[in-house]
Amino acid sequence: MDNVEARRNCYTSMSLLLQPIAPDLHKCKYLLENSDLSIDHCLVDVEPLTVSRVIDSLLSGLEDYTIDERGDVGSWVRMACIQSLTRVSLTMLSHARDIPNFVDYFPPDKYQAAIAGILKQGAERLDNVRQQAGENLLLLLQTPLPDTQDADLWRVPGDEILRKTLLRYTFTFFH
Repeated sequence: MDNVEARRNCYTSMSLLLQPIAPDLHKCKYLLENSDLSIDHCLVDVEPLTVSRVIDSLLSGLEDYTIDERGDVGSWVRMACIQSLTRVSLTMLSHARDIPNFVDYFPPDKYQAAIAGILKQGAERLDNVRQQAGENLLLLLQTPLPDTQDADLWRVPGDEILRKTLLRYTFTFFH
């Protein structure tokens, strides 16, 4: 396995690591504040900054345009980042109610940056990258806003138009 495959696998793993711990992000803080337990007793102690760094790393992976004798191998990394940004977003949005300081873990500007990055990939020259971007964007657009105060901050501007457009093209390509 060379460098591009390692990067692709790393980006894929980032979101997979976050999925099982997201439901427990609030438990450690609660336990520490309401008991005599120390930080050593917490199975999950992920700071908001850590989640932010994961998202930032995935966003930077969308800029991988590595080319070798096999062609645009950076597209493998970009597609992994599209999938991982979607997975992280879905995970965080679905657990918003359970995370008392949700906005610290998944600020609306990070979500908007993820959407923008996926949209940019939707304009790429490679069909497989565009398809990946479109499918994942549609999935995010069909996901309910987080169950939290000021949920509209996570609303994608023009979401209705995007949803209608993507659904029209999905119907055209798959039916």
